[in-house]
Amino acid sequence: MAPKNKTEIQELSEFIRDRMATKDDLKDDLKAALDPVKKTLAEHTEILNDHTRRLSTIENDVKHSLDKRLQLEVRVTNIEKKLFGASQGPAHQQLPHSPHQH
Repeated sequence: MAPKNKTEIQELSEFIRDRMATKDDLKDDLKAALDPVKKTLAEHTEILNDHTRRLSTIENDVKHSLDKRLQLEVRVTNIEKKLFGASQGPAHQQLPHSPHQH
């Protein structure tokens, strides 16, 4: 139905103007909607940072343990050489099977 006179057009214009969202209304609505997302993101970032620190600690511990194991292996090899002679292999090597064993 088309408006019949200027008053109806003005009333219709006012009706639309009063109910139309403004840029500030949209900005406030968007901010309100994003605040919980930002909070969750901040919490997850904190959790990830903590996990990254923990993984770094574990990585350093593993490297340190590997270095210690290699140092111990060298020490054991040197001790074995002194005890059994240079021709003897490390004690943890398998001994050859005797022909009588099955």
